[in-house]
Amino acid sequence: MRQSAADNDILFKGAWYGLLRELVAAIPSKAVDTLVLGQARFVVGKRLQRSKDRGSPDAAAALEHFNDLMGELVQAEPSSAEISFAAQLEHSAQTAGLALDAGESLLCAIVVHRGLHRLATGDKRAIRALETLSGQRSDLGQIHGKVVCLEQLFLRLLRKCSPLAVRTAVYSRPDVDKALTACFAHAPGQGMTEDWASGLTSYIRALRREAPTMLAS
Repeated sequence: MRQSAADNDILFKGAWYGLLRELVAAIPSKAVDTLVLGQARFVVGKRLQRSKDRGSPDAAAALEHFNDLMGELVQAEPSSAEISFAAQLEHSAQTAGLALDAGESLLCAIVVHRGLHRLATGDKRAIRALETLSGQRSDLGQIHGKVVCLEQLFLRLLRKCSPLAVRTAVYSRPDVDKALTACFAHAPGQGMTEDWASGLTSYIRALRREAPTMLAS
C-alpha cells in the first residue's frame, strides 16, 4: 500500500473516540505506511495528558489508545528542503490572509516532496488555504485530489464498521468535534445510518465547493 500522512487533529480526535486505527485504515492506509510529524507524540500526547490530569472522563483510555498506535505509525522528520517549502507556503498564506499553521504546511511539504498518496486532515481552514494557494503555486498541483477530510473518513467508517459503534463513539464525546456530533445527532433506529451518512455528505459537499481540486473523491 502507498504511504499517506495524517495530521495531529486526526490523531487527537481518533484517540478520544477510540477509533484511531480505524480512521487510519479509512484513509486508506496501514499504520506502518502512515506518516505523522515527529512532534505529534509530544503535542498530542501532552494535550491528552492534561485532560487526564484534570480528571476528564475517558482521557486515560484516549491516551493509552494514542500511545499504542504511535508505536506503529511512521514518525517523520522533515528534511531541510521540506522545511523550506513549508516556510514558503506559510509566508504565501500569511500574505494572502489565509489560515495555514506550521504543522499543516510541513505535512503538505512532506506529501509533495515524497509523493505520498493521501493527506488526511481535520483542518478545513488548511484545506481551503491550500486550494487558494494552488492557484498561485504550480507545485501544489502535486496534492490535487489527495486531501481527505475528517468527515470523509467517518463516512467510510460507516461502510466498514458497525454504524452504531461509530455513532456511540462520537456521541459519547460531544465536545471533541461539534460538526461530527451534529451529523450523528439522530438517535439509532430504522434509517438512521442513512441520516448519519447524509449529514457527513452535506459537510463534504460544502467543503468540496470551496476546495474542488484538493479534496479526494
